[in-house]
Amino acid sequence: MTNIKYEEFGRQVRSGDSELARAIQQLPDYREQQRNYFASSLQISRGVRGAQSIDNFVNLHDDNVFVVRIAKLAIARALLQAENRSRLFAKSRSTPNPVIVEIPFDSKTGIDPRQTWYQTFFEIASEGVSKQDLDLLFKEVKVVSFNYDGTLELFLINRVSDLYAVDVKSASKIVEQLEIVRPYGSLGELPQMSRTSRGVDFGADTDRTSLITVSEQLKTYSEFVGSDTQQALQNMLSAKCRLVFLGCPYHKQNLELFGPHSITDLEILGTALGVSEPNKEAYVERLNIEVRRRPGNTTLRASRDAQLFDASCHKLMQDWKERLKD
Repeated sequence: MTNIKYEEFGRQVRSGDSELARAIQQLPDYREQQRNYFASSLQISRGVRGAQSIDNFVNLHDDNVFVVRIAKLAIARALLQAENRSRLFAKSRSTPNPVIVEIPFDSKTGIDPRQTWYQTFFEIASEGVSKQDLDLLFKEVKVVSFNYDGTLELFLINRVSDLYAVDVKSASKIVEQLEIVRPYGSLGELPQMSRTSRGVDFGADTDRTSLITVSEQLKTYSEFVGSDTQQALQNMLSAKCRLVFLGCPYHKQNLELFGPHSITDLEILGTALGVSEPNKEAYVERLNIEVRRRPGNTTLRASRDAQLFDASCHKLMQDWKERLKD
């Protein structure tokens, strides 16, 4: 995507993503820094192959503002493209204004939107909640998302609307009550939930200017997330709670955000699908140290270690469904 090259004596893009290239050209200092942007885009293209992730690559080059800007643009572009290829939602073009609809079960591919942890999460939250008590739907659960997309919110809006027979606007207001902290920002609020004019449609076909706006809302893990965000995470931990990590790579800098705190009864569960035993042991130790960190940087000696399971997010939620209702 970032392997951007141009035709000789012109601005026609010969390789790389043309929309990304055009967005870069719209950056305020592009004319003065054209060589730096060009060199940095090729640097990312060549170097990211040897990195664990694009975030990891940016972390290694966080002193290069051109690498950081291009990387964020590329992340935003790739995620919006991925939303367009979503196996959960698609744009219905049967109406003048395309709307997002849920993809039904496909017997040929075996893809079923209901076979996701989102569905189990919703079933747990909605257990015993009547329509007149909808304001209580997400009272007992909070979400920390290290992802940028709004797939969870879109899924929940659809589920609330369908199950409780309310319109999308009403469903959106209910989903807004779910406390979600995103330490690294997001692609933007869904238009259904946006309190500003900066809402971003799911899988939006952004122009180059709006792509820049979206990218500016993202942070990579090399960037300081801010003390307010860390405080919000710590405030989520109640006197007795259970933390469930789904699809998490257990980066130290992410786990550090949960401490310090004074919670003594903290149960920790998580997925570790396909992870070797030595690596799993390392993750458990990291969780026990970082997530149980107390004021003064001492570690609470837990009565039980963090538990990691060789399971998908959906399977873990299914296996623990009844316990998670408690």
